[in-house]
Amino acid sequence: MTTSVNGNTALSNLASGYQVREDKEKDPLGREAFLTMLVAQLQNQDPLNPMEGTDFTAQLAQFSQLEATFNTNKTLEEMLKVMQAGSSKDLEAYMGKEILAEVDSIEVSQGKAVGGFYTLEETASVTINIYNEKGEQVRTIPMGQQEAGSYPVSWDARDSGDRQVLDGSYRYDVIAVGPGGISRVQTTVEGTVEGILYANGKAYLQVRGTFVDPASLLKVWEKEAAGPVISPMEYIGREVTAETAGIDFDGKILGTVPGYTLDREDEVLIEIYDSHGNLVKSMYEGTRKGGEFHEISWDGKNTYGTTVDPGVYSYRVLTKGAVADTRVTGDVTGLVYRNGIPYLNMDGHLVASGAVRSVS
Repeated sequence: MTTSVNGNTALSNLASGYQVREDKEKDPLGREAFLTMLVAQLQNQDPLNPMEGTDFTAQLAQFSQLEATFNTNKTLEEMLKVMQAGSSKDLEAYMGKEILAEVDSIEVSQGKAVGGFYTLEETASVTINIYNEKGEQVRTIPMGQQEAGSYPVSWDARDSGDRQVLDGSYRYDVIAVGPGGISRVQTTVEGTVEGILYANGKAYLQVRGTFVDPASLLKVWEKEAAGPVISPMEYIGREVTAETAGIDFDGKILGTVPGYTLDREDEVLIEIYDSHGNLVKSMYEGTRKGGEFHEISWDGKNTYGTTVDPGVYSYRVLTKGAVADTRVTGDVTGLVYRNGIPYLNMDGHLVASGAVRSVS
């Protein structure tokens, strides 16, 4: 009889332990109900005809089976979440396609901020506000007067106190003051999916150097074919016109130095980007004359004065209203490989095949 009482007590304690846990976690399989019924059965059994050991063992086996079923269900739920989250393999289907997506976040990884884009419909004075995951404003960036057009968000990943912010996701908004008053600027990006980026354990699409969350896609369509050329090799021996040339840097600028021409005199700001779309440096050039060719005078150093790694860098010319022409035209004499990527060699210029706009 003593053994029976101790067994009841042990099972009661076990049931109590499950009761505490079940208060926090609602169990759809009814483990608590099973234990409660088992304990009640033991407490109310006939002392002259107690439960057989084999019956008791069978009921414990049923409980073990119930426990295994619960764990299996939990594992399947976790697997389903992983499958629903998608993978980089799923994102590969977007490569080379045109997309339109909402963007209001910037990813800071290893101290560098990547992402952010906005479009102005008219000339306005622009201010960018950066917020952390708690919704606290960490930085305000006055951009000054800007013409209508699309712009990336240039942020050095530092807060208002010039302190480096922590890696993670940050939200931004863009406020414009124009002829129509104060308004919140549309933050969308449209362009070709150039690659898949990873930051803080998540995969993103790379569009115009910006991180795009696949969940924010508004439209996806196939890119129209640019022409009959399907391989960089097929450009060799032909005259082509490209939107811009790259800056081939290996301790110094190699080959022909790229540049731009303005349609009229204006102030100029040059932005240098690496192959991942990260802003490397902004250089104020002052006022430049129109109708003249101006070379990109870059010393190969980033914003912090450190010499950058060898590679091909792109640039962008910003003005207060003048049109900057960065096109290059010439014969393709061969291919030059940098970090495994083929570039067209056009009279000493290195040109990405994706920058080609026409072929004669």
